[in-house]
Amino acid sequence: MMKNSGSRLTIENTGDGNRSTGGRTLVQASERRRRYISMLLDHPTGRSTAMELSYINLIFGVKFKRSDFLSTHKRMRTAISVPSSVFATPPEDGSIGLLSGMARELGHPAKRHENTCSVVAVANLPRYDKLAKIAEETAMPSPSVTTTLPSGEAVPVLGQGTWMMGEDRSGTADEVAALRLGLDLGVTLIDTAEMYGSGGAEKVVGEAIAGRRDEVFLVSKVLPSNASRNGVIRACEASLKRMHTDRIDLYLLHWRGGVPLAETIAVFEELRQSGKIRHWGVSNFDTDDMEEMSRLSKGKNAQTNQVLYNLTRRGIEFDLMPLCRAGGLPVMAYSPVEQGALADDKGLAAIATRHDATAAQVALAWVMAQPGVIAIPKATRLEHVRQNAAARDIALTAQDLAELDSLFPPPQRKRPLEMI
Repeated sequence: MMKNSGSRLTIENTGDGNRSTGGRTLVQASERRRRYISMLLDHPTGRSTAMELSYINLIFGVKFKRSDFLSTHKRMRTAISVPSSVFATPPEDGSIGLLSGMARELGHPAKRHENTCSVVAVANLPRYDKLAKIAEETAMPSPSVTTTLPSGEAVPVLGQGTWMMGEDRSGTADEVAALRLGLDLGVTLIDTAEMYGSGGAEKVVGEAIAGRRDEVFLVSKVLPSNASRNGVIRACEASLKRMHTDRIDLYLLHWRGGVPLAETIAVFEELRQSGKIRHWGVSNFDTDDMEEMSRLSKGKNAQTNQVLYNLTRRGIEFDLMPLCRAGGLPVMAYSPVEQGALADDKGLAAIATRHDATAAQVALAWVMAQPGVIAIPKATRLEHVRQNAAARDIALTAQDLAELDSLFPPPQRKRPLEMI
């Protein structure tokens, strides 16, 4: 259970197993969820209203208008009869308060009227219904937080990239901490590759997901030099070993090489049948590559095409993106903030001011706003991770989008596929 000791809250295990009351099941909180609450309660001061909004929006699956936030916060606090001392008053003072931790414990937003968790003393279903009702009354439409693979599986539109991780062991602790915080914030898709850090990034991922594998949608990539039948099998086994897992959720061919595509697809299908991978896809494929793949046996089983895409790299919008959308194939966008370069863009900064956000957040929100696109920014600083997660809650207006098109015009002709 959760206790209030002065201004500090502590969490206790209320016992093992499930118990039933009133015909409903109270689910014992997992270690992961207790960890999540501890993280919120112990977070250093300096939390912004925008970050508090991000947590509340994540919990309830809605989006609040900033102008309504303070009154909504007060209404929720009153509805659950929690002492005001455990809330931020105002939220900018840095205290995350009980609201986010308690509501998170009540379960995924889609099931908020079905499950409660006994870890929080005040978390009972009637009170949560009050919170949900307040949320629904004051919320505005939220940007989509998932997209769907051709297989029908929903995946987050925001993931965590790992390019350039695992290159220096002195940075491992920070990299692991960043990935774990991302998982805590619901950014559960992690993208890596055997090439990154010569396997070092996969080792970082393995450490970050230890004990939490079932929370993660794990993406990795095989080099074209390993794209033969035997090469893919060896590479996959090595990746599994480095990440300490028995499966990769989505395994991609990193780019085209000299091995016939049909051979690579055939071994991907073998691995899928054996359970070593759940899905497969490609990366850095242009329209001609995609068309060739679609003509091959099992070629239409591909689940994504991961390519370079951001406001400064819009060439795929002319032909590649429409082709992928026509086949129901999501595009996975790497370097969605142009390796950080867009963070200093003055035009983006002006738009960001209207959303109490940063230029980088607006650039990331724009990528996620594109239908069927998954953004995979890399972050190794905890504050950067939090900012990326908060970008999910930025709803760009028609005015914003028009200004962005003016600043970064869409393509008017075919461009060669860009890669970095």
